[in-house]
Amino acid sequence: MQEKINLGTKSKIGTDISNTTTPRRGHRRQMTPVDEAVVIFHRLHREFGERSAPQQRSVPARVIQGMYAILRMKQAQYYAWRENEWPAYYIAFRLRRLIATSVFHRFKNQRRVLYRGQSTWNVRLHCAHDTDQVILGDVCETNAIFNQGGFGFIILEAEATYDVQGTIRKWHDQLKGGPSAYTRCVAAEGRQSSLRKASFSLVKGTAFYFPNLSNFRSGITAGWLNDSFGLNMREPNGQKRPHPKYILSIGNIPRRFRVVEHNFNTILPGDQLKIPKGGEN
Repeated sequence: MQEKINLGTKSKIGTDISNTTTPRRGHRRQMTPVDEAVVIFHRLHREFGERSAPQQRSVPARVIQGMYAILRMKQAQYYAWRENEWPAYYIAFRLRRLIATSVFHRFKNQRRVLYRGQSTWNVRLHCAHDTDQVILGDVCETNAIFNQGGFGFIILEAEATYDVQGTIRKWHDQLKGGPSAYTRCVAAEGRQSSLRKASFSLVKGTAFYFPNLSNFRSGITAGWLNDSFGLNMREPNGQKRPHPKYILSIGNIPRRFRVVEHNFNTILPGDQLKIPKGGEN
């Protein structure tokens, strides 16, 4: 018999969150997982999604250019500006202020930035179009988070362009003072480095919510979750990875765990945002 999951509010699957409103500050009603996911998507949309210009024309979801994003993180002395996978770190960088409200508090767990309201949330970026698999965090670390209560994942799907000519790679390495030790190790071993992303723009997002660890790990038996990813891989420092990671097949997750879906190419009501200059088109 399938366990019934109480989300406290009707799940907004297939409903654009432009039809919803974010809870007001000082509003004391206890937040449900749906409420919290809607807040996160509203904040993300105002930064990365489609908006209306003063002339009431539609402006597509922003294209974030790599050089612009990396320089912005470096100027703010954000710890991750040296990372090759800059898009995910740039989103985490912007989210620091976007959802630092009375609803959530931000905390860092190892290398993951998490947000906790009534539940804990992790925002993940997915740019691969040839697979629906999304790598999550360390298995032991994730299991421990479930001890605090429900855990949700905001999976953001993006369109990306790639640095085929190596322009951004060369520029980034120069900015860092040379290639990292890990990059040099990969080259010395004759392995092919993965292409860096030149730009990205968010397309859609899905919030998955799991009330407890048992619900989450039911995916192993069902086939949409694997808890042995990366067993034989190494960390960027060259050391063997101490624990495997979870990897999620988002296309196969049961509908009951999908609480909110959002399209970043729609306009939220009342958005009269300025079009940023520089790296965001």
